[in-house]
Amino acid sequence: MSRKITVGLQQKVSRPNYGSIGAICQIEWSIDHDQPTDAQTLKRQISQAFDDCRRHIEAQIGRTDAAETGATTTASTSTDADRPRRASDAQIRALHAIAASRGLRLAEEVNSRFGLDSAGQLTLRQASQLIDALKTTAA
Repeated sequence: MSRKITVGLQQKVSRPNYGSIGAICQIEWSIDHDQPTDAQTLKRQISQAFDDCRRHIEAQIGRTDAAETGATTTASTSTDADRPRRASDAQIRALHAIAASRGLRLAEEVNSRFGLDSAGQLTLRQASQLIDALKTTAA
């Protein structure tokens, strides 16, 4: 029979213009009841797991930041965090509202500025840029 230990961390970071990025890390391991474990050893293992999770989360958020800003990363493998994130639902709603209040056709704006068919295809950064541009557009 064994005991299960689970350590987890999550972090969410706000971004301008209705965006956010987040990362989650969870480490789980089992310890057999037959295996002698003193409290200090267990505490050290748990502390190490938290440190590992913290580093993992910082790395994931750093890769996402770099992908959004176009900076290069030192990661040797490609992950979802390496690709620019799609515009958030809040950004798309804001774009529709701003375009409607200015009497603009959002699909035409998206196509002329980014060569895309719809606001749903925008990246987080593109949506942010378009929100700023539409806010300055005269009605």
